[in-house]
Amino acid sequence: MALDQRLAELNTQACHELPAQEVAILQRASATLRKSGITEQCLQVGESAPDFSMNDQYGNSITLSSFLRSGPVVINFFRGFWCNYCQAELEVYQSMLGALKELNCHYLAISPNTPKEKQPQAADHYFQITDMDNRIAKKFGIVYEVEQNQKELFSRWGVDLAKLNHTDKWELPLPATYIISKSGCVEFKFVHSDYRKRLEPETVLEHLQVLQL
Repeated sequence: MALDQRLAELNTQACHELPAQEVAILQRASATLRKSGITEQCLQVGESAPDFSMNDQYGNSITLSSFLRSGPVVINFFRGFWCNYCQAELEVYQSMLGALKELNCHYLAISPNTPKEKQPQAADHYFQITDMDNRIAKKFGIVYEVEQNQKELFSRWGVDLAKLNHTDKWELPLPATYIISKSGCVEFKFVHSDYRKRLEPETVLEHLQVLQL
């Protein structure tokens, strides 16, 4: 199933299940982010991606520059494993790992959220990284502080971001997908103020294929 179709199903489900007041809170939060200009101020196409060092879910130290020696890297920032939209996105990427490997591309799924259970390593080209305090996401300029009314809404849902992310901050990264070339340059980016909007992975494959030419 294409990601767009799965996201449409989640949107329909949310419309049926969420009270209008809660939907309004989420929509206002997205509108505030859009007006803030964060999507224009974050790391842009043509700029050099900041290098970073992080541990994967197995405690192995990794760096972006080390991956780039062998090929392009797709970096996907997501809110957390508690988010249905994020889960849908990750599942689609996991289904296309063969295609990514053929293109000699590493896929990094980065979130401030630590999963309750250790996630299985899907492949040697796929890594799930816990971004403590959104350190990596902040280098890309895509982190924002959750507003009070949205914080109260999340709390009612049982989503305590500070607890889930092992920090005292209620911060999240915007949904973002970056394609970094071997030279370390941002070749493509998708950053959206609406958490429901995600880049169709097939588009990622198309851009990666162009890089191979």
